[in-house]
Amino acid sequence: MSHCAARFDVVDAPAEFDWVLMIIDFPSGAPGGSLYMLIQGEISTRMAGGPVDTVPAGSTFTANSGEFLEVANAGTGNARVIASVLSE
Repeated sequence: MSHCAARFDVVDAPAEFDWVLMIIDFPSGAPGGSLYMLIQGEISTRMAGGPVDTVPAGSTFTANSGEFLEVANAGTGNARVIASVLSE
């Protein structure tokens, strides 16, 4: 079993929020990626400091192995995403 300690300040957090934590094991050397489908609301995505892209409900977006994906809620209401993590 491994442990990862993290500490960070949360700025302007809402009174209530959901925190989703996923632990995914990949075999040594296995490539992976992720596929996301937005089923409610609107979000903004940005890959590795690149341009911001707005994703509306009903759309999908991906992140390949080794990429850094930033995601934020771009709308005024809730956003809901289905995430699939792929590994060979």
